[in-house]
Amino acid sequence: MKNIIAIILISFSLFSCMNNEVPDVDFGVTTLKTTYKVGDTITFNFAGNPDFISFYPGIAGSDYQFKERTILEGKTQIQFTSYKQNGQQLNSLKLLVSTDFIGTFNKAGLASATWTDITDRAILSTGTDNTASGVIDISEFVKPDKNIFVAFRKTDTQSATLKPNQWTIKNFNLDVKLANESLYPVASIGNAGWLAVDSLNSAIKWSISSTALTCAGGALNSVANEDWIITKALTPLNITPDLAIPIKWVDTKRTESFNYIYKTAGTYELVFVASNQSVYDVKKMEKRITLTITN
Repeated sequence: MKNIIAIILISFSLFSCMNNEVPDVDFGVTTLKTTYKVGDTITFNFAGNPDFISFYPGIAGSDYQFKERTILEGKTQIQFTSYKQNGQQLNSLKLLVSTDFIGTFNKAGLASATWTDITDRAILSTGTDNTASGVIDISEFVKPDKNIFVAFRKTDTQSATLKPNQWTIKNFNLDVKLANESLYPVASIGNAGWLAVDSLNSAIKWSISSTALTCAGGALNSVANEDWIITKALTPLNITPDLAIPIKWVDTKRTESFNYIYKTAGTYELVFVASNQSVYDVKKMEKRITLTITN
């Protein structure tokens, strides 16, 4: 009797395992050619009917080789343009970074942090609009999982002979330069989360727009002034893994083709991932295609 029960249990277990196993993936993908132009509609034709299909086109943010990448490796750098006008005071603009600022955007919060002056790494305007700063390497301040803040500080002294300057900052970008020489964007003039702090003389403050940061000048004998503008907390080396574009779900009907358009010329390694899966089992298949996109 015990042997019969054991046989029944083993048979039931084997049947359950067989019942829970998903079928092997049957999937193929083709396209008419391997070279297209920017703006062409590229049609990928599918064979088979897997439960799920997802697509990595090989562009920034959706590149299969980076689907598990959470930390960037490269040099962190800043670039911007500046414009000094309507004044004669020297050394009135400073570029600073802090790794221990706790995000208290007031005079006391600024004073409690350590700010490193890196102005000498930048080229600043002496009266010409859109003066390029050059590439400013700040890698030594950047570590994974650690915040960094970037700030511009404008100071004016009271003078009967030298007017305070007006300063405008444009085209600010903070990027990580990767091993392949490409730039991974971290923050720009429009999304760096700038906040202004007025430390002295409330009549003068930084103004913020999506394209420029501007701090006004003043007349002769204007009272002394100090104003800061600071980014939000940035962690340049921490990123979210690249994501696939979902094409088919298990509850959708058979998907026979998919269209995609590239906006930039280059050589792209595409990956389609097809899978059958349940709560008990998963089977996957990858199909890779190399495309050349020309202008």
